[in-house]
Amino acid sequence: MRSLKRIAVITHFYSPGPAHELVDYLILRVDEVVFFGQPLPVKAEAPSFCRRYDKGKLVTEQIGSVWRIPDLLRYGKDTLAVMWFGLTQPQFDLIIALDPLNVAAVRLVGWLKGKPPLVYYTIDYVPNRFRSEWLNRFYHWLDRTGVAASTWTWNLSPRMAEARAKRWDSRDLDAKQLVVPMGTHELPISYKLKAKSSVVFMGHLRAGQGVERLLEATSIAVKQMPDLKLTIVGGGELLDTLEIKAKKLGLENAVTFTGFVASNDEMRQHLLDASLAVALYEDTPENYTRYSDPGKPKEYLAAGLPVLISNVPAIAHDIEAAGAGLVVNDSAEALATAMIALLKDPKKLAAAQSAALNLASTFRWDKIYDTAFAAMSCELKN
Repeated sequence: MRSLKRIAVITHFYSPGPAHELVDYLILRVDEVVFFGQPLPVKAEAPSFCRRYDKGKLVTEQIGSVWRIPDLLRYGKDTLAVMWFGLTQPQFDLIIALDPLNVAAVRLVGWLKGKPPLVYYTIDYVPNRFRSEWLNRFYHWLDRTGVAASTWTWNLSPRMAEARAKRWDSRDLDAKQLVVPMGTHELPISYKLKAKSSVVFMGHLRAGQGVERLLEATSIAVKQMPDLKLTIVGGGELLDTLEIKAKKLGLENAVTFTGFVASNDEMRQHLLDASLAVALYEDTPENYTRYSDPGKPKEYLAAGLPVLISNVPAIAHDIEAAGAGLVVNDSAEALATAMIALLKDPKKLAAAQSAALNLASTFRWDKIYDTAFAAMSCELKN
């Protein structure tokens, strides 16, 4: 059993995600945790940070500058920053790095300064990540060498290892690849709030999320349910376009756009105020959700929300089998029909809400990380 007292978590970030959940878990269980984060290009106005926690308390926080440079230069700068971080820090018992560039930077430091145990935490994977063949080959080379060189690889879904095996013979690496799915939190549920006809979508407003189709479905459903309300939680490059579309559909009084929400607590309050949630994913080869384990459906479930979901991620089948929602096909009419069927039947809606909470209880973050560290024969020391 390996004893872990000092752990580093290295990530790129857009909004709080698995890396933040992991740090929250670790600071209660490990003597020292260092959290190094750098913004993705879509979050270019945010600074990088380095936070050090000692026995659960934040003791230092360094904030970097905002870099307004082209994406390619940004990733080069980020790689050098991770290397500098690794070279200037005392040795860690374990480093957990999200995304293959960060893993590559940690490995480069390892050649110069000893090789600490390394976890490659894969939160997204897709066979055709880039339209450029050169970039796609580079991405898969980074991924393959990352899996091979890491002590363990955490995959959000078993489909990631399966996709790797189809691309290159990875059977000799299967033993070091663990499934560490997205998790949930227990939230304060008030079903009095859920008695109204309120639908919510939460996520990054970009192509592939099906929000245009959701607006079209809402325009159909409000004809039968005039009191229907839709809240779209999140920002992104399509926000302005979607607001214009909502106005064209005459949904000014039915749809609310919150814009980007930085706080998980604020985001979850929007979910708790709703009665039904929607998670749509376009069925395209480029959509990494097919190989991942999206966190959005699990956030919905934890809020006691039945989920209307596309038949793309593996969890869609779990949701429908548990009675916690419905799998919907790729049309506004089908989505509107499913919304109306649940919202106009209080007994059916209540049963689905209860099933959502039961399913969510199996995905708690602490249970997921307990299982992962046990599988690595690691003991967390505080």
